[in-house]
Amino acid sequence: MGLGTGNRGAMAGGSSAVVVSTHLDDAVLSCFGIVAGASAVVTVLAGIPFPGVLGEWDAHTGATDSAIRMHTRRREDESALLATKARAVHLDLLEAQYTDAMNIPPTSPDAICRALAVHLRNADSVYAPMGLGHPEHMIVRDAVLTLRPDATLYADLPFAFAVDPEVELVNDLTSARQRSERLLSLSNHARKLDACDCYRSQLDGLTALHGSFRTTAGLRTEVLWSLPRPRSTELRTQQPAQALPFPVRSLPV
Repeated sequence: MGLGTGNRGAMAGGSSAVVVSTHLDDAVLSCFGIVAGASAVVTVLAGIPFPGVLGEWDAHTGATDSAIRMHTRRREDESALLATKARAVHLDLLEAQYTDAMNIPPTSPDAICRALAVHLRNADSVYAPMGLGHPEHMIVRDAVLTLRPDATLYADLPFAFAVDPEVELVNDLTSARQRSERLLSLSNHARKLDACDCYRSQLDGLTALHGSFRTTAGLRTEVLWSLPRPRSTELRTQQPAQALPFPVRSLPV
């Protein structure tokens, strides 16, 4: 497990929020409103493969060497987080595209739990992907919930634009949680788009899969599922956003 490079020092005193991101870009795309005030964004699958390895996704996005590409992606993540309070924490666990290319066992849930434990145990609040539309997001979600059953889950953008809202697993996870939609202010939406633009190596590939998601109004709306809190500590909720342009809007509260 490694901390990688980060653009922030140790977490400041007081309330701390840690956002867990499966890949380098997921947290900024999905919950920038939370990231902007978080203590850290911990990216799980940020490990660097051996030089000469080329993963399938990296090849699809124009890379010729995945080690070089992952160094680039780490720098992109650090640049994206510069406009926030969060420090970048990069764990040394490998994506499936790399374990497949290297013909080694995939990163295990146990390995993810071990790597995350030190970063989550003392956090006041933890945010994790809901796991919509991507199997690695689901694995990371389950690992986080093993360590922090109180974690708030966020809709995975842009994957949530095409998710099936009737998936039973998602319904099971949301049944005990309160669903909220948060509409970013125009200024924070602009900051989010600027941060998203930092992930230059990924944007063309994501656009090929999801269409022009960056220009979709839905990227301004972020969806969270959180456990009910006692009224005395309940955060003041924001005004509900307009109906979302992706199917996640029909998930039960």
